[in-house]
Amino acid sequence: MGGSFRAGLLDLPRLGNINLHGSLLPKYRGAAPVQWAIANGERVTGVTTMGIDEGLDTGDLLLAHVVPIGQEETPWMCLKRSPARVRS
Repeated sequence: MGGSFRAGLLDLPRLGNINLHGSLLPKYRGAAPVQWAIANGERVTGVTTMGIDEGLDTGDLLLAHVVPIGQEETPWMCLKRSPARVRS
């Protein structure tokens, strides 16, 4: 998301807030997680479903989906195979 919610907004939904984050948390928080995973030689990346709290990518982890990173793969190639990708 790149920012944080005001505490009042977090309390509005009765069952809480959920976010689909474009990396395997908690290791790759913040900006460009797939790019950093590849730059650091990781063999997998993925997405994490998490609860939203006051921190940046610090909520409870609910689910994770692992996406393998191929030897010659670019971040764009990984993102195209990710279940979190945006469809137009």
